[in-house]
Amino acid sequence: MAVFRNQTIKGQVIVLDEDAIDHCVIEDCQIIYRGGDVRLDAEMHGCTWTFEGCALKTIRLLQMVGMMPKDSDLTVVPTRRDPKRES
Repeated sequence: MAVFRNQTIKGQVIVLDEDAIDHCVIEDCQIIYRGGDVRLDAEMHGCTWTFEGCALKTIRLLQMVGMMPKDSDLTVVPTRRDPKRES
């Protein structure tokens, strides 16, 4: 398990499964989640989420049973930029 603590992470590909991210700022990263254990305490700005494997299967199941909109493609989801951080 990788542990990231009190860091600013920029422009990286981060696979969350089995990792711990504590008190970090994550900017402009591609975040991949496959459904494994994760500990995440971070501010995120301008990141893209990709769901794969078990995580994607869970999303598809939730869509099938009506707990999530079917028209949303959640394989890649951008995070919002914080306008306060842009200035």
